[in-house]
Amino acid sequence: MTLDELECFLEVAKQGNMTVAAKVLHVGQATVSERIQRLEAQVGSPLFERLARTRGVALTLAGKRLHVAASRLAEVADELRAETRLGRSTPKPIRIGVNGPVAHAWLGGWLARLRADQPQLAFDLKIGTTDELDALMVGGRLDLAIGTRGFGYRAIERQELTTQQMAFVGSAARHTKAEYTLSELAAEGFITFQMRSIVQLELQDLLRAEGLEARVDTVSSVFAIVRLVEEGAGVATLPRLLVERANNPRLRVLRCNAELRPVPLWLSSRADRSSRAVSAAKDSLFAVVNDLTPLERRPKPRRKR
Repeated sequence: MTLDELECFLEVAKQGNMTVAAKVLHVGQATVSERIQRLEAQVGSPLFERLARTRGVALTLAGKRLHVAASRLAEVADELRAETRLGRSTPKPIRIGVNGPVAHAWLGGWLARLRADQPQLAFDLKIGTTDELDALMVGGRLDLAIGTRGFGYRAIERQELTTQQMAFVGSAARHTKAEYTLSELAAEGFITFQMRSIVQLELQDLLRAEGLEARVDTVSSVFAIVRLVEEGAGVATLPRLLVERANNPRLRVLRCNAELRPVPLWLSSRADRSSRAVSAAKDSLFAVVNDLTPLERRPKPRRKR
């Protein structure tokens, strides 16, 4: 396999059309077809399937597997070209991915510590849902990621980092009682994280166990959830630490006769990126986690009355 063939393969996958890929690469369509055919002959399996409706192409299972490796190789090639142009080796930023709650609750403390310990170290930060981070990690586009589950396959190392204590959160102006029943909160409707997230599934399990039905709106943005709660659109399920550190006078953690289970946070890192920079980032991360209160780190059983 040549680099030209792999870059051609990546462009076809990106465009979903060989004609468009040929124009982007400034080569003839016949050249693109020949390069793809040579790759398929070496792999021993078709890399694309034709889509009759759009006249485009889509990756086969073999194509998706090759795409992961080819993407990483293309990144390395780009780095080497850049270093050659500069005439020296430049340190590559650590590619970090975190979900929204982590970003709002304690990302700043982690990166500030990392900056103090490793002032020469740069980072490339991406914030997304757990599913989005999983795809980036598997695709080789992240070195470290924090989400509510471990990501990927055997080339990715996974370890449980901590747990997030969850809480019901309402509007300070609207919710003035000392304590609420789950039935009372359910009558107002809930706002939680995206469909099929651990937080959403745990909330549904809790409602089912109590024999309650409620409207559950799912939102992928922490900022949007907070705004909805501020406007009295419902009761949110958010990490307690996030609310405490936000110090937002318009929000209030609500006491309830039924508690949400803590949500685990997992650290995933690429086994092929065991550089000193990545190790330093992991060390500073665990230092920040160890500074959290024992209550935040220790799993807590659900309480009922």
